[in-house]
Amino acid sequence: MVDLGFWGASLLKIPSGGWFPLLVAGAVFTIMTTWNSGRGLLAERLAERSMSVGELVELLQRSAVARVPGTAVYLGRPETGVPQALLQNLRHNKILHERVVLLAMRTVSDARVADEERVSIERLTPDVTRVVARHGFAEEPEVPTVLERLRKEGIEIDPEQTTFFLGRETLLATSRPGMAMRSPPSATSSRGMARFEISSGPQLLPRALPASSST
Repeated sequence: MVDLGFWGASLLKIPSGGWFPLLVAGAVFTIMTTWNSGRGLLAERLAERSMSVGELVELLQRSAVARVPGTAVYLGRPETGVPQALLQNLRHNKILHERVVLLAMRTVSDARVADEERVSIERLTPDVTRVVARHGFAEEPEVPTVLERLRKEGIEIDPEQTTFFLGRETLLATSRPGMAMRSPPSATSSRGMARFEISSGPQLLPRALPASSST
């Protein structure tokens, strides 16, 4: 009851300027909820166009995909299966490198990650390896550190002889339903998160990555 009394007294201050913090709070709430919903919608659209790791292994086993010398590291999202850059490379170029590493950088809810839990490695085939690197929200994700850990596990990756691919999603507005009621703030926060389809393509990274890179 005491709190209700204070709350009722505060209502009297709204016409004389109390409306402004309420307006700011409402705008921030709308932007943050729109961003969160848009990221979820983006993940759904990516999953629709993605291929599972198992399907990739089956494809490589049943079809003769041309292989070229060298190692390719494809950076992608851990929750969307095979990186879009690899799929686009297969669809358009019809080739893969002799050794392929699927690398996903995942941010966990802890501030820091123990060294023994930082990198998990799964060999899908003798020449295709899936790697999930975890880092805390207070840490900077460093690809060279991950490569050094792989070297200790017996997977030699020379940055000078390796091609790194990073997929880029371009969001396009279409008539497909999604976030039509919130398209203006959504577009501002994540380049048009309203109604969209995704056009993905491989983006070639420099052979030598910087000491720190973020996803």
